[in-house]
Amino acid sequence: MIIRVWPVSQNISVATLNGHQSKIIDLVFYGHNRLISASEDKSIRIWDIAKGSELDRFVLRSGRLTSIDFNSDNNFLVSGSSDGIVRLWDLQTKNLLIVFNQHQGIVWEVLFNFDGSQIISADWDGAVYLNIDQSESDSLLTTYDRPVLSMAHSNDNSILTLGLASPPADEAIKL
Repeated sequence: MIIRVWPVSQNISVATLNGHQSKIIDLVFYGHNRLISASEDKSIRIWDIAKGSELDRFVLRSGRLTSIDFNSDNNFLVSGSSDGIVRLWDLQTKNLLIVFNQHQGIVWEVLFNFDGSQIISADWDGAVYLNIDQSESDSLLTTYDRPVLSMAHSNDNSILTLGLASPPADEAIKL
C-alpha cells in the first residue's frame, strides 16, 4: 500500500511512501515534514516526507491497528487496536510504555486531549475510557448501546464529541 503526499495548492504528488503490506487506516502529521501512518499490517511507521523515506517503525504482536494519535509535545503516541488494547509509545526511545486492557471490544478511536494530559479511547461495545496523566489507572467515562466510531475534543478540553453508529434495526420504533 502506498501513501501519496502533495501540496494543496498543487496537483502534483511530491512524495510517495511505500512500505505497508495492508490497508492504511490512519495518518497523522508529526512535527515538521513527518508523518505517522498506521496499517492493518500491525505496523506504525514514521516517515520523512521531504526525503520520502521511512524513519522508524513500531510493530504490534496482536490485533490490527485501528487508530493513532500523538500528544501536543510530540513525544508520545497512542494506538488502538482490534484486540481491545490501547498502547502508549514513547516516540523518542521507541519503547512501549503502557498497555491499557480495559476495553472488551475493538478500539475504534484513540486521542490525546489538547494539552496531552489525558488519553481518551472508545470501542465497538460503546465504552469510552479516560486515562489521566498517562498512568495505568483508567476511568469509564460513559457507555452507549452502540459502537463509538469517532471522537473529537475542543481546543480548551471542555467539550468531547462522539460519533455513534446507527442503532440496530431491532431498536426501531414501531407504531
